[in-house]
Amino acid sequence: MHIINLKSIFYNAIAILVVALFFSCENDLQEIKSVTEFSDEPTQTAKEIEILYSDSGYVQVRLKAPLLYYFEKEEDPYFEFPSGIEMYFLNKDLVEESKLTADYSIYYAEKGIWEAKYNVIAVNQKGEMLNTEYLIWDEKQEKIFSDKFVKITDQDGIIYGDGFEANQYFSKWKILNPKGYINLE
Repeated sequence: MHIINLKSIFYNAIAILVVALFFSCENDLQEIKSVTEFSDEPTQTAKEIEILYSDSGYVQVRLKAPLLYYFEKEEDPYFEFPSGIEMYFLNKDLVEESKLTADYSIYYAEKGIWEAKYNVIAVNQKGEMLNTEYLIWDEKQEKIFSDKFVKITDQDGIIYGDGFEANQYFSKWKILNPKGYINLE
């Protein structure tokens, strides 16, 4: 009889322990979300990269960057270039039409939008040079633009302005609110 009591006490203790564990577990939705939610850390990292962009079989852009982070977020994934970029825009003969450099850049792949920031410089085949602190390249529309202060230097002088638009090769451009000096003969 003593063994039966020990056996039933053992089974009852196990049952009580299982029930206690079952009721002590809680599914806090905020806690689950915080564990499964994307963090501020990049999902991929690459160093010393070179990427070739092509369209219809033609290489259009060569990109070089010392560091690339990819942030795969649910709503708006993006590539970040925290150490800057060098972009070379090429024609169909692979001749460099223009070059764009910046100390920082972000690329939103779904939108086809590049943001270049801090010490942005663009130079075209004619030697015209654009300086600004902020520039956007819209891949789909094949144009670059800015609503910030810009400076363009060419053989005739320096033109300043607030706002700028150009084709992606920086061969045709206009300053939206120009000011400055132009040398005339």
